[in-house]
Amino acid sequence: MERSMFFDARLVEGEPDVTYGAADLAALGGAVFADGAASGDALAITPDAGMTVRVAPGAAFIRGRAYVLDSEKTLSLEASGDAPRFDLAVLRLDLGAREIVPAVLTGIPAADPVPPTPTDEGGVTEIPLAKIGVPAGAQSAAACSVADLRPFAAIRSMEAPIAAAVGEAIEALDLPDDGDVAALRALVRRVRTDGAGAKALCDDGVYRAVGVLERVELARYDRAGEYEFDPAECPSANGLYDVEVIGGGGSGASILGEGKRGGGGGAGAHVTVCSLRLGDTVAVAVGAGGVSAPGYDGMTGGESRFGSVFAAPGEGGTRTTGGLGGETAQFRGADGFDGTLDARSLVSLDDCGAGAPSAFGPGGYAGEHADVAMGDRGHGAGSGGSGSGGPEQLAEVLAGGRGADGAVIVFGYRAPEGE
Repeated sequence: MERSMFFDARLVEGEPDVTYGAADLAALGGAVFADGAASGDALAITPDAGMTVRVAPGAAFIRGRAYVLDSEKTLSLEASGDAPRFDLAVLRLDLGAREIVPAVLTGIPAADPVPPTPTDEGGVTEIPLAKIGVPAGAQSAAACSVADLRPFAAIRSMEAPIAAAVGEAIEALDLPDDGDVAALRALVRRVRTDGAGAKALCDDGVYRAVGVLERVELARYDRAGEYEFDPAECPSANGLYDVEVIGGGGSGASILGEGKRGGGGGAGAHVTVCSLRLGDTVAVAVGAGGVSAPGYDGMTGGESRFGSVFAAPGEGGTRTTGGLGGETAQFRGADGFDGTLDARSLVSLDDCGAGAPSAFGPGGYAGEHADVAMGDRGHGAGSGGSGSGGPEQLAEVLAGGRGADGAVIVFGYRAPEGE
């Protein structure tokens, strides 16, 4: 099928001559991004309390559609039996249900168990997140092994150069006959690339990294202050580094008076730069979250930096409006939410402006109360604090919520460890 997208519609007898839907947007997304997690930490699976596992926040693409998880999610494992088994954590796209959700496929207990096979039919597509080994008699997920199987959502234009390089390498080999070439090509077809390297399909149905590099977190700075990053102490196998920088969040505003509510603070800009080559030590600065005092507007947070890469802070909230998100070039943090000067006139009384969320977690939120709303701090790096408000006699406790400190996260590349 041939598609030309996207063009303005023209009215023909009062009706648009072209329309676009979710399938068209998905076709565009699938043409650009391969299926998989959007970043190194996104949707990583780790053991939790009892027979549960945690799914880390983050985003992923699957068949051109996007899934975003704002905070950790818990998945339950079935009780362990008398024999071991392998479960498979997956991200499931169900077109009929119109949803994308993480789920656990429960394996069959056996002396030599194998993991379940992901589905890809009938409008349901599943991509693996982790293989979970459940020992016989296990009482907690802490006793289970977790093997990370996440593919990564590489830009498809990165796959072609890798495939071309593999083809050239095959042609350069001194193989005895065409049969050997065909066998090698069949093996290459069992390899999929994710932009950082490749994984090979093994006989047990699991893709494993083969002689390539994987992206790993090397350093995280998430408290306000100044630091130094030394590449010699945190080497990257290919000499390239990726960095994420987020500015400090703005604080919420505080308004004194019956029924009044201040606006929430804005989030710091979230700047991502890839493939940096680093020589000497790099100066790092993490911006502090803005603070607030009773009866005052919120304060702007502090700027964060990694060398010459910087991220602007979020602004503080005002008497009724949320603070603006920090803006650095095309990167912009979310704005804080508005408060109100007449919360008593509304049916819902939780009208304290919530702080803006960031990619690392939610902003502050002041729950409903008839007389007073206390400021709540930002809960994710770079997120804004909530506004506050109430009668003047409670001024001592009515400061706006503090913005969260920014963060600087450095990623590099290392050879994957064997299972």
